[in-house]
Amino acid sequence: MFKQKFDAHMKKSQVPTVAIKTIKKGIPDINEDTVALLLKQLEKFERDKKFLKKDVTLGTLSNAFGCNSKYLSQIIYHYREKNFTKYINDLKVDYIVSLLKTDKMLRNYTNTALAEEAGFSSTQRFTNAFRSNTEMPPTFFIEELKKVPS
Repeated sequence: MFKQKFDAHMKKSQVPTVAIKTIKKGIPDINEDTVALLLKQLEKFERDKKFLKKDVTLGTLSNAFGCNSKYLSQIIYHYREKNFTKYINDLKVDYIVSLLKTDKMLRNYTNTALAEEAGFSSTQRFTNAFRSNTEMPPTFFIEELKKVPS
C-alpha cells in the first residue's frame, strides 16, 4: 500500500508548488484588491520559504501581512483549499520531500532532525503531518528513496 503512494510521489514535480485559483471567483465580504494583495503576499511567503519558521501562526502571519486573521484564514481556505494549519504543514512537508529527493545526505537524518529542518515544533507533529500529506510514514519514504538508483 505505501509502495503505491511512494511511486505516486516520485512522479510528482521536484519543486513544491501551490495551485492558485483565479481571483474572479472571489470571496464575499472581502474587497477584490485586498484578496489580490494578500495572494501576492502569500506567494512571496511561499517563494521565500518563510513557512519554515517554527513560530508561524495565523496571528503572526496576518500581522506581518497587515490584515486581520479572519480574512487571511478565509483566503487560504478559498484559494489553497485547506485550513491554515494544513496549509503550513503541507508546505513544510512538500519542502522536506523535495529535499529528500535531491539531497542524499538528508536521507540519513533522523525524523527529529528533519522536523527541525522543516520548522516543526516537535517530531510527532512532523511525522503526523508527513503521514497526512504523503499517506506514508517518513521512514518508509526514506527507505524507498534509498532503493532508487541514482
